[in-house]
Amino acid sequence: MGLHEKKHVDALLAELQERYEKLLTVIRGRETTMMTQLGERPAVSINEEAVHFAADDVSTALRIIKSRLGKS
Repeated sequence: MGLHEKKHVDALLAELQERYEKLLTVIRGRETTMMTQLGERPAVSINEEAVHFAADDVSTALRIIKSRLGKS
């Protein structure tokens, strides 16, 4: 078990939470409609590139946490 300063841990948690919230926002996309054979239906427009970058940001934050807090 490692000991870490509370402010250091809180800063890492805040960074992870900020990046995670951005990912959720990108995944939620923008509400729109789409045409099907049955007519107009609700849909969500999602920017695939933005999802890719936001997911990488979360992954990076997790790697940073692992490298800094995973050591004793």
